[in-house]
Amino acid sequence: MRALLAIVLLFAVGTVVVLRWGAGGDVPMPPGGTDVTEYGDDPTETGDPGPAIEVPRITQLPDGVVATRTELAAIDPEGLTDKATACLRVIDHMTEKTISGAFVRSMYNGADIVLTDERGLASLPLADPAQLAVVFDGYLLRLAPVQLGSSEAEPQTVRLVPDRWSLRRRFAFVGPDGKPVNEVFVRFKPVGQPPSARIPVPAGDAVLRRAWSEHTMLAMRAVSRDVVVQLGRYSADRVHQLSGRSPMIRFAVPGDFVLEASATNGLVARVEVAVIPGSEPPAQVVNMTAGASIRGRVANLAGSSLAGAEITIQGGDPLGLRATTAANGTFMIGPLPIARSTLLVRHGTHAPVAHGPVAAPSKNVQINLTPLTRTPLRGRVRARPGLAPLANATITWQVAGGAAITAQTASDGTFELQAAGEIASKLIVQAPGHVRYAELVDPNAAFADYDVWPGDWATRVANGTTASLEGVVMGANGFPLANTPVRWRSDNPTGVSGVPGRRVLEGAVLQLPGVATTDASGAFVIETNQFGHGVVLLVSDTTKNVEAIATAGQSKKGLELHQ
Repeated sequence: MRALLAIVLLFAVGTVVVLRWGAGGDVPMPPGGTDVTEYGDDPTETGDPGPAIEVPRITQLPDGVVATRTELAAIDPEGLTDKATACLRVIDHMTEKTISGAFVRSMYNGADIVLTDERGLASLPLADPAQLAVVFDGYLLRLAPVQLGSSEAEPQTVRLVPDRWSLRRRFAFVGPDGKPVNEVFVRFKPVGQPPSARIPVPAGDAVLRRAWSEHTMLAMRAVSRDVVVQLGRYSADRVHQLSGRSPMIRFAVPGDFVLEASATNGLVARVEVAVIPGSEPPAQVVNMTAGASIRGRVANLAGSSLAGAEITIQGGDPLGLRATTAANGTFMIGPLPIARSTLLVRHGTHAPVAHGPVAAPSKNVQINLTPLTRTPLRGRVRARPGLAPLANATITWQVAGGAAITAQTASDGTFELQAAGEIASKLIVQAPGHVRYAELVDPNAAFADYDVWPGDWATRVANGTTASLEGVVMGANGFPLANTPVRWRSDNPTGVSGVPGRRVLEGAVLQLPGVATTDASGAFVIETNQFGHGVVLLVSDTTKNVEAIATAGQSKKGLELHQ
């Protein structure tokens, strides 16, 4: 009987131990989008858990939250004309075969200019010589310094090199239901000691070594926005958008990394990745779980709610999350891994703050912002060149990291606004029919005049600010040539300067390109503030030109160029 009683007692004690172990805080979160876990009610600044409550996990982006990584912004290639002025021929360095479908992009901002056709040719409508990049899947990124004058008959050749040296690694992202997650945003954080410099291409081939150097340089530029290349510590904050069942990353260097992954359906993951030289291993499976959130309220020092405040994560996150507070100042940001994060909070005329670290998940996080100092800022807007006061011009004070404060000029061109903050910010002047003006101005600056140029070239010529050169381009057959770029080249070009003692960002001087393209009738008009003797010439053939004299306030008409 005593033995039986002892057995029962041991069983009861064991049951209590198992139950207590199963309720421990270190147990992984159960999978699924609607499951909950126990975390603190009203966590502290450091995110220490308090009394147990249920906090739901994220299953989608919350209201008021934007994943900025998913926003595709249109990029203007800039510096283009209406007619091809150069041509590239893209070939495989190993086989000499032409490559069709390669992207030719601007080095300046990564904008797509053209794709190579079935002949491997890319006709480029460039106004000036330019640094371009050629991008094609499976090949090293290549730089293409393009000069004007090449054509389909005599193109400039770019040799693409197949990428045989990157360390390829594939990943399979799986959700709690066991199904693949087909779109994930990831970044790789290097850990431990960085490996030594790696130049894996053969030393004896100058083309290969140059191609690898260009590849690693361009992989950090905007031209590689859709190229999944990881450069270790040099691109630790680079976020890659991966799609498909087993997407591939090309690592330029080996090493140990922490992979951080997020998806717009609320799933997150954080796993270790080891990349070592050698053949490509099987795809690494990454199990994703429902993400956590941080919820709270933003108010001023008096406790009044602040609507429209923006909350982001310090150091960023794979999705580029940005939450905006509602009318009552509340916010919810996620999906986030179960960890501590520091929140960056910005709101209009209040000082930005880094709040935290705060545990995720958390709720009832209270953030109070301090109002910025407000200072009256006065000035006057005038129209150049006569300096007549301008009424109804819009003045915008762009608060650093915050909202905009606006004012309108009175009938005498004067304005007054309440500038916010204690550091210089951008003051923007926009007047109908005039060129936009912008300047860095201190909030306590003295009264100043802000002078703007007329926005119409005919008005500028009429008031003596500029000159115009007008004419026509004729083809070899005697007919006018449309879409033909022409340029004015002055014998004595003069520099332009801003306003002494002022930090003008734009609008102080007229930046006139001195280039025009003929219309359907072959006619052109070039506006210039480079006066005196010079020549108007064809961009495609500078030997074809005509002499002219540009005089301020005058239009030189009747110029004729022959191709």
